[in-house]
Amino acid sequence: MKTILLIGGLNRQFLPTMPNRPKSLIEIAGKPLIEWQIDWLKRYRINSVIALAGRHGAEVAEYVGTGRKYGISISFIFEEEPLGTAGAIRNAFDLLRTDEMFFVINGDVVTSIDLYRIKLSASDVAVMALVPLKSTYGLAAVEDSKITSFYDRPTLESYWLNAGVYLMSRRIFSYLPEKGSLEKSTFPKLAKEGKLGNFLAHEPYWFSIDSQQDIVNVADVLAGKKK
Repeated sequence: MKTILLIGGLNRQFLPTMPNRPKSLIEIAGKPLIEWQIDWLKRYRINSVIALAGRHGAEVAEYVGTGRKYGISISFIFEEEPLGTAGAIRNAFDLLRTDEMFFVINGDVVTSIDLYRIKLSASDVAVMALVPLKSTYGLAAVEDSKITSFYDRPTLESYWLNAGVYLMSRRIFSYLPEKGSLEKSTFPKLAKEGKLGNFLAHEPYWFSIDSQQDIVNVADVLAGKKK
């Protein structure tokens, strides 16, 4: 099965410590983020990756090449102008026109989500993996005017985050604008029509790499220092 990897362009969140460096090449526990993603995808027999890149993605393409050194095929589509996540996928139609379904993965996600367990029902155009929200703050439980207990950065099982991992039917292309994001255009429409499924992922780890602290946290997990 093919997988789209949304790698975007320059990484601006980490400036000025990592100026002009694509997020996909940020090193985590000894190797670039994109290599962790490739290793994860290969576990699920993903043999073809289509990387959708902004105009600064050439450095990533130069680094990974055709994917031969990883035992996987990697091709790149470069945007001449920003299209948004939905527009970028629509732009890859020619490479996916014969595929019944395919995965789409955000380029800043490091996770152990089991891709084999994500399934499309007959009514689904897409399925979104969700992970439970983990508070970044300590929380207090209150009763009347008293604090009764404390919770150190708990997992809030009643709230679910978009994990940036999707399984999509080729029917998705009729829902994709030429420009725009999945979150603002495509997914709300699918949800309203009852065509967006979910997969609740209670996995050992899931991280979106958005800060220096995220790099530290995920490196600890990958190094086996945490569970």
